[in-house]
Amino acid sequence: ERSVSFLIKKKWIAWTGIIAFVGIFYWLMKTTPAAFVPDEDMGAIMSDISLPPSASTERTAEITAEIERIAKTIPEIQHVLKINGRGMISGAGSNYGMVIMRLKPWAQRKDKGQDVKSLIGQLFAKTSGIRDARVVFFAPPTLQGFGFSGGFSFELQDRTGKDIASFYKVGSDFLAALSERPEIQYATTSFNPNFPQYQVDVNVAKAKEAGLSTNDILNTLQGYYGGVYASNFNQFGKQFRVMYQAEPGFRANPESLNNVYVRNNNGVMAPISGFITLEKVYGPQAISRFNLFTSMSVTGAPNAGFSSGDAIRAIEETAAEVLPTGYSYEFSGMSREELSASGQTVFIFSLVLLFVYLLLSA
Repeated sequence: ERSVSFLIKKKWIAWTGIIAFVGIFYWLMKTTPAAFVPDEDMGAIMSDISLPPSASTERTAEITAEIERIAKTIPEIQHVLKINGRGMISGAGSNYGMVIMRLKPWAQRKDKGQDVKSLIGQLFAKTSGIRDARVVFFAPPTLQGFGFSGGFSFELQDRTGKDIASFYKVGSDFLAALSERPEIQYATTSFNPNFPQYQVDVNVAKAKEAGLSTNDILNTLQGYYGGVYASNFNQFGKQFRVMYQAEPGFRANPESLNNVYVRNNNGVMAPISGFITLEKVYGPQAISRFNLFTSMSVTGAPNAGFSSGDAIRAIEETAAEVLPTGYSYEFSGMSREELSASGQTVFIFSLVLLFVYLLLSA
């Protein structure tokens, strides 16, 4: 009661305290590293392994085995699982792989240097000698459902409509500049336009003369080489899919097209090689789009001592300096949610002060 009476008489002290509080609050907001959700030690480390395009599964297996051997030299890692043919971030392919490491319980990792970030740093250092593959280590996200990794993620967009090679060069230059920032531990993408491929050209005029459409020819190729989901059947109380596809030995090379036939409207079988030509080209495994624009997915993590908010600011500053006109980016996953929630802090604190005032006045 004395304090309240004193502050009522000395109102300038109360106003000075409020102004000081607002100033300290503003200073903390500008200097404290920002993050949507604090990073937590989830007791696991993931890795994404990407070899050069067209690398065989056997070559990928050698790299994953080497990483497994390196991981087992770290005493804090309890179990190691390696998978060939699929990357955690890169996707499916013979040149992709992943290694998942389960750490010892937290009770056995209390000393300095035994946390997940320190262990990831050790893994990066010990695998730096692997030149045949791009290896990235990361911790699983604190909140599940916002991507495979913590850190940040965004989509680099090509709004110019130019060719894939130009887009890839712009993306590579941007990631190189971003990796030089002290806030960024790594920033990587699985997008690569150098996969050897065959371009199939259909002789439309010749196909029409034979009573065939382009869809007839392409659907036949899909069935023999890519596989087609045809039906389902029930067995042992479960439902199984029926997929039809040629045996590997009958689709191993371009010469196998001579044994593939397509049926026209009259029921006559014709060799499909008479209607198509193959051309060796290079291109990406898949082209993704974000907001209708051609895009490449980029994932990364901030360096030790920096937060995801620092990394987002680094991305924005680097994009303003490096990206040419016609190219942009959009944050995705956890980074998108962090930006959406970043403007609500002042509003929430204002509501808190309002309710405190109303409660004290009641």
